[in-house]
Amino acid sequence: MTLNKIIILCSVAIVLFSCKKDDATPPKADFLVYNAFCIAPCEVYFFDESERAVSYSWDFGNGVTSTNKDDTISFQYGGNYLVGLEVTAANGVTDLKQKVVTILNADTMFISNIELQQYKTLTTSWTPWDQDETFGEDFYVNILQNGNLIYTSDSIPFSNKSASDLPLTFIVDQILSDDQGTYEIQLFDKDTVTSDDYLGSVSFTPLDYNNSTNPNPPTQIILENSADSLRVRLDLLWLN
Repeated sequence: MTLNKIIILCSVAIVLFSCKKDDATPPKADFLVYNAFCIAPCEVYFFDESERAVSYSWDFGNGVTSTNKDDTISFQYGGNYLVGLEVTAANGVTDLKQKVVTILNADTMFISNIELQQYKTLTTSWTPWDQDETFGEDFYVNILQNGNLIYTSDSIPFSNKSASDLPLTFIVDQILSDDQGTYEIQLFDKDTVTSDDYLGSVSFTPLDYNNSTNPNPPTQIILENSADSLRVRLDLLWLN
């Protein structure tokens, strides 16, 4: 066999080996989302950022699917939508990327702060708390939507506080849809010895403050629970 034939055969073998290696490389699905957090009805733009993809299968979580590389989708209602892009490579291998896209409802309530103004302090007639503390309460708040926990400041409580430190402001920055029921704000004292101590709660429904008979909803709401001696102020924005 001549040297030229050997070189040609080696070159062909290298090419075939390289192709086989490339064929085995899986795709990587990814995409960008523009105009999320828009107020329904609105359009959201999806752009493919995948690697080694030759075909695309979108599921936008609202009943709409697509095989386009990029697409613009109209969302008629607010909510959290699980959007998935499955891509296929030339070798038939697939990969899936999913992202949650949030669309806002009209007249959505945005709570920037919760200010604690009053709570039932420790007295001889009430169940004591802070068994692991000698310098005051370690406050944190939960927010529940229709009984389901959607927010907690448990990981960053106020430490060693008392009534003399009031008011205390929790920065929460939470979006609440006004057509999705009742919300409850719970106050707790973090306790590392026993279970955290429940200090009371207040409840509200956004539609009570923003409706057809109230075109200018308030930017602050005072909520009180006399049984728990609890009073808080909500600082609000309305995303219309």
